[in-house]
Amino acid sequence: MLPGTDIYSADITSDNVEPAVIGDVVAGRTIVQTDASAAQWTWSDLRNVNYFLVHYRKAAVSDSIKAHYAGIARFFRAMFYFTKLQRFGDVPWYSDPLEANSAELYKGRDPRKLIVDSIIADLNYAAASIKTAKNTSRITKWAALALKSRVCLFEGTYRIYHTENNQGGATELLQQSVDAAQQVMQSGLYKLYTTNSPNVDYANLFTADVANADEYILARVYDRTLSKTHGANGQFLTSTLSAPGLTKTLINSYLMSDGTAFSAQTGYATTPFWEEIKIEIRG
Repeated sequence: MLPGTDIYSADITSDNVEPAVIGDVVAGRTIVQTDASAAQWTWSDLRNVNYFLVHYRKAAVSDSIKAHYAGIARFFRAMFYFTKLQRFGDVPWYSDPLEANSAELYKGRDPRKLIVDSIIADLNYAAASIKTAKNTSRITKWAALALKSRVCLFEGTYRIYHTENNQGGATELLQQSVDAAQQVMQSGLYKLYTTNSPNVDYANLFTADVANADEYILARVYDRTLSKTHGANGQFLTSTLSAPGLTKTLINSYLMSDGTAFSAQTGYATTPFWEEIKIEIRG
């Protein structure tokens, strides 16, 4: 359920990436999806999580171990529903594994507020129950708090600009986002990567074979011995693949080395591509 290397192709539907072929969303040719998988209206991952949560107490292990794995399961349920919330808004909330004849299969969508409150409840349980040790390739307390901060920031911001449902609570959600992020920062377990070489640190952080445990809270591990590989090199270096390129809006979002916006530079809008790339990399 965690994002893989497809994360770099997901931005093809945004204004950050210029693909070889312009997607339907960017071109304004969006149509109603008839395939559930393509539309992301699939629920098998949720059933797996809910099935576990119904049966995990049967395990012959200590209550703390049970709570740890229940917390991980609820982290994944929160992540599942956060993805659905971002795409669809109101969706039906299910906390039990459904069967083919379950009447709940035909129920309507639950209110957005219920979905958000349930996501936060899952993440609160996860943060309180999952082990606290750092581990970039496992779900930890800190990963749960980081996701909670992201969820609350997204929904709090959404409610500021979407007042049509009179849901309110934006300020409270944004405060929860701050509080969750502060718990991660105040743990003292993480810090921004630096070797005091800003000209190479940015590139080295994101091209390293192993995720830097000081900065990465959760990362996907790729290892031939685990049969976990990717095709990112081919994607970025082979012109016959999707050939993602940087858009002007992405360049404009970067900061200079002194912290000022690139878009605040004189002539930024007409700077030739080869010059703005050189400026941005140095910055």
